[in-house]
Amino acid sequence: MHNQRTLAVILVWLIVGVLGIQGCSQGPESLATLSPLEPSRSVLATPVVESLPLSSPSPGLAVVRGMIVDSQTQQVPLEGVVYLGNVASMDTGKPVIRLDRETAPFAIPAKSGEFVFQNVIPGEYGLVLYTPDFSFLVDDPQGEGSLIFTVVPDQVLDVGRIKVTMP
Repeated sequence: MHNQRTLAVILVWLIVGVLGIQGCSQGPESLATLSPLEPSRSVLATPVVESLPLSSPSPGLAVVRGMIVDSQTQQVPLEGVVYLGNVASMDTGKPVIRLDRETAPFAIPAKSGEFVFQNVIPGEYGLVLYTPDFSFLVDDPQGEGSLIFTVVPDQVLDVGRIKVTMP
């Protein structure tokens, strides 16, 4: 298992180096904040990152951070990737999340479950957990309903520790 994970990390770094995938800003530890997902990349080989660096957002942009863990195991969901889906309103007034995995900001949680989105465009977002088997809109840990939040320029927004129930 350990050798497979090491091989997966090496493979991801080779793909990043050969294809020149952009979004990685500070070396191996920032692999967890790549954005956007390119169609040629696979999230099946999720690398393990011990902890994530946090920097200030660029002017006019924001940083969104948090932690996601399985409610039963208290571990990061296996092969899970967290996306920011755009919120759109329907005629009913209820929000709908649009997620285009090719362009949406995403973060690969660290070993601890921490995730960081650097330089997020201000707007309204929903947090979506994606794995190879399923994806779902994450529930708000502070209340009922889905976790939907507004990102404003020049802020660092901490959405807190989120416990998810895996299907």
